[in-house]
Amino acid sequence: MTGWDALCRITELHFEVEMGEMRRLGQAEARLLAERDSLEQQVQAITLPGEVGSEMMRRAGADRAWRQWAGRRRMEIQAELARLRARKRDHAEVLARAHGRHEAAQHLQAEEAAQARALRQSRELALLLQQVVDRSGTPRD
Repeated sequence: MTGWDALCRITELHFEVEMGEMRRLGQAEARLLAERDSLEQQVQAITLPGEVGSEMMRRAGADRAWRQWAGRRRMEIQAELARLRARKRDHAEVLARAHGRHEAAQHLQAEEAAQARALRQSRELALLLQQVVDRSGTPRD
């Protein structure tokens, strides 16, 4: 393994770690969105007229308390979503840098491989030319 191979592997692993973090943030966002949607469905179900138990809940004051809780929870979810989306935005920059480093390392590795291949071909050609000259006896001018 050459130094460039090792660098490529390191930058690849770093990129994969950062990609995993971005996936984790995306999954957390999806969970919050699902929770928000579920809460919204529950709020709408409670407010439908003629819903069994809704009149009893209203009279007991539970309806009001539950609505207040639902409103607070909705605001908490929105705040969590805002923080999470800010982290995703910031992490996108980290991910882009990791990707760029990996791409640069791969480019340098490919460049070194091409130079090594050209050098090897040049040496092989020089060796073949020397063999032709040796077999022909004297070089022609």
